[in-house]
Amino acid sequence: MGDGKTIFTPSYGAPYVLGLDGVRRPASLEDFRNFTKLNHLSPALHMSGGVVCEPMDVPVPKRHLYMTQSLLTYSSKPFMGAVTSMERAEDSLHMAGIVFGQDAVRDTTVMTCLANGNTPLVWDKTMLDSVRVFAGANQATLFSPFVLGGASTPASTVGRSSRSTSKP
Repeated sequence: MGDGKTIFTPSYGAPYVLGLDGVRRPASLEDFRNFTKLNHLSPALHMSGGVVCEPMDVPVPKRHLYMTQSLLTYSSKPFMGAVTSMERAEDSLHMAGIVFGQDAVRDTTVMTCLANGNTPLVWDKTMLDSVRVFAGANQATLFSPFVLGGASTPASTVGRSSRSTSKP
């Protein structure tokens, strides 16, 4: 990764999956693990992901631990750490330290995190606290101006673009 090359990652945050039986249902930890394994095997994807689906069968306070454990167990590709709280970001770093060694995590970028802002150009404390944790540990951060066309911004491309890049 790096050197000006584009990388491809799996989708992010889907709360539902479509089973082989054609039935839409809430995503589970088993789904998360299966998607992680598939992502690992795909030569078109350069990262194993972060929240490849939202395992709704795992309680929220512990969900990030199960997801990070799965990403570290079922793939050798880079992954995204948890950003939903400062403590969860620290958990991601600690778990990576167990796998790669604390020195390697301190000296090498072993994961990324995805920070989503709110429109217009607003970054909440939780997200920024997580970014500080990852940056302080020499880990990469991806910044994304998260917008929902027709919900948090106008539906048109011009309206969406102008709203997401304007001053608050």
